[in-house]
Amino acid sequence: LESPHQMAAVLEAAIEELPGTQRDIARLAFLADPALNGPEIAAQLGLAPGTVRNNLTKIRAALRELLQEE
Repeated sequence: LESPHQMAAVLEAAIEELPGTQRDIARLAFLADPALNGPEIAAQLGLAPGTVRNNLTKIRAALRELLQEE
């Protein structure tokens, strides 16, 4: 990947591959400007902070796997 724009496009495409709630959390954590933290994401989506934390762990692992395939 050559430019930040290309990296952002690849990240956005990888996030779109995630299932519903994980996709919503990932968009807020990685694509929102400014990016939101766990408690902010939980409040915005009406989820428990622990649910967001657990999902972020799964999201990071899934994105690592998806991005390695690129």
